[in-house]
Amino acid sequence: MEMIPIRSDVPSKASRAVSKMKVKSFTPSASEETLKRKLYEWRDRTAQSQYGDFEYYGADMFMHISVVERIVDLAHVYEVNSVTQLTEQTQWCNSYEFGQEIVELVQKYCPKPLPKPLFTSVPQESQLRNLSAIAVLPATSAPLRLTRAPPRCGSCHQVGHKKNSPKCPNKGCASEPTCQSRWPAEVEQDSENIPPT
Repeated sequence: MEMIPIRSDVPSKASRAVSKMKVKSFTPSASEETLKRKLYEWRDRTAQSQYGDFEYYGADMFMHISVVERIVDLAHVYEVNSVTQLTEQTQWCNSYEFGQEIVELVQKYCPKPLPKPLFTSVPQESQLRNLSAIAVLPATSAPLRLTRAPPRCGSCHQVGHKKNSPKCPNKGCASEPTCQSRWPAEVEQDSENIPPT
C-alpha cells in the first residue's frame, strides 16, 4: 500500500514564444484607414450577435481597440497571411474562431502587392543577334583557380625556396654577420655599433 501518490503527468518542455514583430510608426494610407473602419464595423456587428445588447463595455469586450490597431499595423507590413500568424502577433483570444474572417478582410482591403518583374524591358532583336554571336566557353572547361606566389627565402631572398630549405645557398650562415646575402641596411646597422678606434 503506497502512501505517497506518484505523479503521472509530466510537465512538457516550455517552448519559446514567438516574438512580436515590431512595426515602425507610419501614417496610414487610405486603404489602411478603410481597413480600420471595416474592422470596427465587423467588430461591432459580431460582438452584437455574440453577446447581445451590452451597455458598459461595448464591443471592446469582444475585440479591444489595441487589437484592431495591431491588425492595421501588421497589414501595413503585409504580415497577416494566416490565422496562426494573426494569433501569434495579436494574441487575440477569439482569433481561432473568427481569425479567418479577419484575414479575409485584411487581404481584401490591404492586399499584398505583386512582386516587381525581374526585367523592366524586352530585349530588342539586334541585341538578341549579338548575344547569339558571342562565343560560349565549353562546359567541360575547369573553373579557374587562384595561383599562389612562389615562396621567397628570408635569408638569400631568392624565389623558389624557404630559409630552412636545403636549396638555400646560405643554409647554416643565416645567423652569422658575415653572410653575403644580408640586406645592406642590416650590415650598416651592425657596423654602426662598432666603437670608434
